[in-house]
Amino acid sequence: MTDYPSSLGVKHSYTWAKVIPPTTQAAQLEYAYAIKKGQPAWLEVINNFVLRVKSDGRLLRYAEEHNLAPIAIIDTANN
Repeated sequence: MTDYPSSLGVKHSYTWAKVIPPTTQAAQLEYAYAIKKGQPAWLEVINNFVLRVKSDGRLLRYAEEHNLAPIAIIDTANN
């Protein structure tokens, strides 16, 4: 059992591998950037970048390009 991106990597690397989707919805876990505490300016840069790529469509475009659209969170209202 692994996360979705890792399962795609294994499937790509090994011809015998198969991704078996869960029969019920699994817990949803969000990916995140980690930065050192006490860097509010850097946090603002990162947060603004994420908002921009969600708003202008780049996040979805690249997620689709890399088969990650099923796990992309595009809604900019919940940031």
